[in-house]
Amino acid sequence: MAGLGEKVLSKSTPSTSWSLSSLLNGITEYKEKLNLPNPGTFEGLHREVKATFLTNLLFDGGRADLTRVLSQNLQVTHSFTMGSALAPPMYNFGAAYIGTKSFLHGTIDTDGTLSARMNYAWNAKNVTKIQAHITSVPGHSMLQLEQDYQGSDYSINYKTINPSPVENTGIYILSYIQSVTQKLALGVETVYQKPTPDSEECFKSLVAKYSGKNYIATLQWQEIGTIQASYFQKINEKVEFGTELQILVGKERRDALCTVVCS
Repeated sequence: MAGLGEKVLSKSTPSTSWSLSSLLNGITEYKEKLNLPNPGTFEGLHREVKATFLTNLLFDGGRADLTRVLSQNLQVTHSFTMGSALAPPMYNFGAAYIGTKSFLHGTIDTDGTLSARMNYAWNAKNVTKIQAHITSVPGHSMLQLEQDYQGSDYSINYKTINPSPVENTGIYILSYIQSVTQKLALGVETVYQKPTPDSEECFKSLVAKYSGKNYIATLQWQEIGTIQASYFQKINEKVEFGTELQILVGKERRDALCTVVCS
C-alpha cells in the first residue's frame, strides 16, 4: 500500500507544477497584451510637484562653481559659497566618474564632511545604489544601500539606512508599485525601523497614481496617520501648475498644510 501511495504522489507532482507554470505563463501573456507602462518609482511619486516649488530656486548669498573635464569619464568641480546669513563661507571639492555601467560622485568641504554616491547598473532594469555621508557631528553620519528594479509595468525598491548587524539596528524599506491600467498605478510600501536594540516599529503606506496626457494626480496614505495628495499639470511649454496637500491625523495632534504653485 505504501508503494502505491508513493506512486500516486509522484504522478500528481508534475501535474501541480504544470498547473502553476501555466498560471504564471497566462498572467505574463495577459500583462503583455495590456502593454502597461512603467509607473515610475515609489520615491518619485510627487517629484513633478516638488520641482515646481519656489523653494528649490531660493539661495542665500553668492555661489560660484568651476568645473574641469579631465577625460571623457572624469571631471572635478570647485564650489565656493559666501555671503550667507545662515552659514559661513564654504569651499567644496567634488569629483565624478561616469562609466558605461557605473557612476561615482564624491564631495568634501572645508569642515571635513564627506559625501559619496555610487550607482552600478547590472543591466538596463537592475541598479545598485550606495550613498554615504560622513561628518564629525555625532549622529549625522549616514550609510544607505539600495537595490532598484524597473520592470516593464512595475517597480520594486529595497532600501536600508544605517544597518548595523552588530547592534541590531537600522531602517529597512521595501516598496512595490504596479500599473493596473494605462493611466492608473497602485503601490504599497513597508517601513521597519529599529533605532535602538530595544525599540522597533513598522508601518505601511498605500499609494495611487493617475497619469493623464498633461497631468499627474497622486494620493498617499500612511499608517501613522498621514495623508498626502498632489496634483501637477503642464499648462504649456513655459507654465506649470502644482499643488500639494498634507494632512496629519493623530491622536494628540491634527494639522493640515496646502501648497499651491504656478511657475
